[in-house]
Amino acid sequence: MELSDLAENSEGIKKWGVLRGDVDNLGNIFSEGLKNATISRISTLSSMLSFFFNGYINNICKEYKDNIYGIYSGGDDFFIVGSWSTLPDLAKRIYGDFRKFTGENPDITLSIGISVAPGEKYPIYRVADAGGIALEKAKDIDKDKDAITFLDMPIKWDKFNVDIEKFKEKLQKFIANKPRGILQKLYSIYEMYDIKRKEKGTEMAKYDGRHARWRWMLTYLMARLKAGREEKEEIKMMFIKNIDYSPVVIKWVEYLTRRGEKNE
Repeated sequence: MELSDLAENSEGIKKWGVLRGDVDNLGNIFSEGLKNATISRISTLSSMLSFFFNGYINNICKEYKDNIYGIYSGGDDFFIVGSWSTLPDLAKRIYGDFRKFTGENPDITLSIGISVAPGEKYPIYRVADAGGIALEKAKDIDKDKDAITFLDMPIKWDKFNVDIEKFKEKLQKFIANKPRGILQKLYSIYEMYDIKRKEKGTEMAKYDGRHARWRWMLTYLMARLKAGREEKEEIKMMFIKNIDYSPVVIKWVEYLTRRGEKNE
């Protein structure tokens, strides 16, 4: 499948990207994770991981066959090219199925990095390198790793799967039939917060009224919009709760709502 086809099949802006992932702390799992680590037990663990990455991921990918192209999957890692808008959902599916496969073992997790190509004709090896950097950012989030990097921001999976995904869906629905300039205004509000966060620290930037001008600007923006009061209050509270991750959500929704635009 051509990269132009993958880009064309994207929702919103016409871009493609890469997804790279692997098991967290695999060396420790083999060296410390098995009691009485006999050769047969190590071999069984290795075989089970190979079963998932050499075989089962192929079945997942078949469900997304019109929007992705699997480059490699084996051992404990994988590399997939696809329509940018499909990759977050695919990442969630792979992660969720892997967690079920491991019996939700808290010590056997998976990190993923997604990189979106700047343009349709951008060299694939450059995007692949960026995907590797995104994966490393996910693994550097803390000692437990277990994260995804999307649109240049690493996020723990439990945060991404619940709060970030829900915020994205609500915001996308909220701005339907409204000027897309709302997204830029929300980003400007985040920048106000981020400046104070760097100057004063996260807690003061969020809660100290003397330094929370961004809160007043958010309230003012919501008050001016034509929408139901409950709907506006919901978006406002979700923005406040997830403000540290709002650049990802804003950019995600911005890309999804661009009507078929291309960046060459």
